[in-house]
Amino acid sequence: MLTYEDIALLVDLFYLPFEHGAQGVQILQEFYWLKNNGFIVSEYRRKRQTSNEQTNVSAEINEWYERAAKFNDMTMLIGRLLTRLTFCKNRSLLYELYPYVWDIKG
Repeated sequence: MLTYEDIALLVDLFYLPFEHGAQGVQILQEFYWLKNNGFIVSEYRRKRQTSNEQTNVSAEINEWYERAAKFNDMTMLIGRLLTRLTFCKNRSLLYELYPYVWDIKG
């Protein structure tokens, strides 16, 4: 069954025709930050593989992993919305909304 939070997320993702709501913008910003700072984790993993000594995990790497976990949580909310939407009794509503939510999840 769809909850208030699910409906709020759906409305926020499709806020205006050419503008996202707060949660939609936050998802895009987190993805952009993770993509632009992915080299930090890549370099850390490469250094760790080439040297046998234990390297300290920097604050930047911790921040990247924390933000990645936050982004994962946000994508899980979209997945939950999609799952709950499929159990909607109003099938015509489902058929109208499903392609849009599927595109965001994908």
